[in-house]
Amino acid sequence: MGIVLNYEPTLATRPLIGKILESAKATGKEELVARCLLAAKLEDMGPQFDRSGSLRINDTVFYVAVSPDEALYERCRENIKAGQCVYLFVPQRVLEETRESVESMVPGNVEVDSLESFIAQSIDMSAFSHQGRTDELRKLFERYNVLVDSLDKSLRIEMPDSLLVGAAC
Repeated sequence: MGIVLNYEPTLATRPLIGKILESAKATGKEELVARCLLAAKLEDMGPQFDRSGSLRINDTVFYVAVSPDEALYERCRENIKAGQCVYLFVPQRVLEETRESVESMVPGNVEVDSLESFIAQSIDMSAFSHQGRTDELRKLFERYNVLVDSLDKSLRIEMPDSLLVGAAC
């Protein structure tokens, strides 16, 4: 059994993504789930994974970390020196602490945001209706499930009928 999603059409997208990350945190696999969610969201843009676990699209590098450390900040610094744009996505609960650390290590050069907010905004801005949002979430979770099928099937998101049939409020 995978991550059980209790989809409530009235729940905003950001808390819904947060619930998924919290479920994954309980299994110790939050970072892998977070990376796969980001990869699924960016799939249309052709992201490539590199050995460090980051995603790359053209000259932009995307990192996902649940507890960023000095080694990650050093990789960000190296990417910037190489002329790349750097985004760092973290869970909402560590966002402010991460922003402060990044600003002291590589001031003004790394975009830091919560993964929950990034995914929610990209979904909500592409679908200004409950039905559209439901459709976008379903597509995201279907893509995610394809990615995790080859890694760890226990991380699949079990979608309820309310999401599969496109329920609206």
